[in-house]
Amino acid sequence: MKIGLFYSYGPHFLKAVHFLVEKYPNDSIILFIPKDFPSYYFEKLPVSLIPLPWQGQHISLLKGIKTFLNIIKIIRSQDLDHFTVLFESPRQIMLSKLSGAKHTFVYSIHKEYKPISKGFFQSLIQLINARFKGLCLYFYIFLHVYFCKGQKKNNSHF
Repeated sequence: MKIGLFYSYGPHFLKAVHFLVEKYPNDSIILFIPKDFPSYYFEKLPVSLIPLPWQGQHISLLKGIKTFLNIIKIIRSQDLDHFTVLFESPRQIMLSKLSGAKHTFVYSIHKEYKPISKGFFQSLIQLINARFKGLCLYFYIFLHVYFCKGQKKNNSHF
């Protein structure tokens, strides 16, 4: 069986790697990590490393879409049986659903290893909804700051 794990910075990722190695000692475990991710953490572990064309930084929307599609292509090329992400965020759920894996899982920060419960369209709608709310909040804050910056409080009493 081929098991893929999508990276995250920090100790949670390393815990997930060790968990998968212990749970599936006879299976092929593939870690999808950025090119410059420190590989010395995995030297003594029976895992394969696949570098991604992204360093984890925030990028523009158009470049992000192109990078996301490249990442999907790399993950799908491995023909995975299981694909694991570390958070049930809409983006990672969408990534897991597009991975082509037969089964998708989340390894939570509470050390729970469970199948992802949300579907592709449900996660897509949640992602669009979160993006829309974020843009509305940004627009509200922008207008508030723009129209209120010239106002001064008058604390004098007559």
